[in-house]
Amino acid sequence: MNYALSHVTKNQKQGASINALNLDTATEFRVGVLQAQQALSAYESWKMPVFQVEQNYGLVFAGVSFYATPQLNVRMQTLRHLMVNKEISNPSVAGPYTRRGYNVNRASHVVELNYQASAEDMLGLALSTYQYNVASTETNYPFAGYTVYPDSYVYVQKSVSLAWRHHWPQGVFTVLQLTRSQLALNDKDTNIDRAAGATGLGMRLGYQF
Repeated sequence: MNYALSHVTKNQKQGASINALNLDTATEFRVGVLQAQQALSAYESWKMPVFQVEQNYGLVFAGVSFYATPQLNVRMQTLRHLMVNKEISNPSVAGPYTRRGYNVNRASHVVELNYQASAEDMLGLALSTYQYNVASTETNYPFAGYTVYPDSYVYVQKSVSLAWRHHWPQGVFTVLQLTRSQLALNDKDTNIDRAAGATGLGMRLGYQF
């Protein structure tokens, strides 16, 4: 009888964050760092380890919010994530020491501008980008060496949004938002290469207690 069992052999994390706020100017700054080292022992049949999966993560976040003028607030943030993964063969299994590996890079960037046009009206502009990139490495076994695929999967999304918030009497407010989003996707494993775009218009009705 065959089983598909696995268990975590290592899961270590280190992190730190700083949040600073100036009470006089309402300027705020945040930064955070997270590192992780993980390992998994995978099984193909009962008590017969086939390979070990080792992963290292690195995550960095930074953001700032400040008033460029008394009416204009600026918010910016960025996030970077890196993951390195590799599969290591068990010494009792024929084949190379490292069978395959993946490098994953994620990046997100956001800029927001909020302008208080009047006591009742606020205008907003937001721009954001998100990118997900995977590079893979495969063994050439039974031949020597490895083959590297630097952009085996690439996902890029960009969006722009315009918003108008208006406060009506008696605590009622409305938000009108127009968004334009664009996507580019390339997956070499499935031979997918496409680009798409969409525009959306939405309105929200709310009540502030």
